[in-house]
Amino acid sequence: LSYLPNYIPRTVSSVGSGIDFGACQNQTADCLGKYVDQAWVGNTKLKEVGSKGEVVAGKFWVDRTVGVNRMYLAQSDVGKGNVQVSDKYWLFNITVPNVTIEGLQITRYSNTAQDSAVIKIGQAANNNVIRNIEVYDSAFQAIQYGGSSAINPNSILEKATIEGSNWMGVGAMYTDNFTIKSSKIGYMNVADEFTRSPQSGAL
Repeated sequence: LSYLPNYIPRTVSSVGSGIDFGACQNQTADCLGKYVDQAWVGNTKLKEVGSKGEVVAGKFWVDRTVGVNRMYLAQSDVGKGNVQVSDKYWLFNITVPNVTIEGLQITRYSNTAQDSAVIKIGQAANNNVIRNIEVYDSAFQAIQYGGSSAINPNSILEKATIEGSNWMGVGAMYTDNFTIKSSKIGYMNVADEFTRSPQSGAL
């Protein structure tokens, strides 16, 4: 095995997006869904496992012991070079109306449930447009619309490709007149860390 020292893991400690992470709700038996660590060797995504003894080629484990903070990988993976680890939380938090986001490719964000999504469209961000974008490999959710109480009206998602999120592609809560056009949303839960109930999937 090899390890990356001084890796800072992130954990969802309680509740986010309606999921009780402390109780392992909406997660598979290993409860790894609450951890948003992501690692790649080149373009190959590695799978997180729950113990050091499970680390073989294609898998990694994070020692979260206070003061240790190490990510362990197989020596054969490290030997290939081009090891990448994500520590990006979220990109945009839109809170004002009439904003257009266009022409971007966004990859490998390790956002938690508390971060909500890579792109967050708040309840006051009326009449916003997201067009011609690609969002790949987010650890939790790619795009979220709406706040916690007020309605977000007239949002448009157009010509978007959203793939490879570990939980969901798009969350549309507290929205009205929300339109999706000519978009592809798929290949969710790629790490097999979440169950289908109470919620998961593309939208």
